[in-house]
Amino acid sequence: MQVFIQLCTDTKGIIFFSRVDKKEFVAQKYVQTLVLISAQAILLSLINVLHRNIGLVSPNDRLDLFSKSRATKELNILILYAIDKSAYLIGILFLKYSIFWKTCDMHVYLPLERELCPLILC
Repeated sequence: MQVFIQLCTDTKGIIFFSRVDKKEFVAQKYVQTLVLISAQAILLSLINVLHRNIGLVSPNDRLDLFSKSRATKELNILILYAIDKSAYLIGILFLKYSIFWKTCDMHVYLPLERELCPLILC
């Protein structure tokens, strides 16, 4: 985790956050926190990715991708575009060894002990 925090301060470009499923509020919180410490951070919508609207991404940038367990079609497209742009990829994963584990440059594992929603709807 210390290496991840150091990367937040060392990244010369923009730190993009994106998410799969219902993690957008978590990604948005990270963006807001980083902006408070004067880092350049943006939440990248997966809808924009589907329309190939990631021209802002450059080799100096970093993409932090949140996923519970899998790589969706949208996330797979984003990963391919990010690799094409030579951006640094960090997978923030709630389950170890998800499908896109090996495509990221770095992994942050956040163990999921239980779903917050008792009905497992969120």
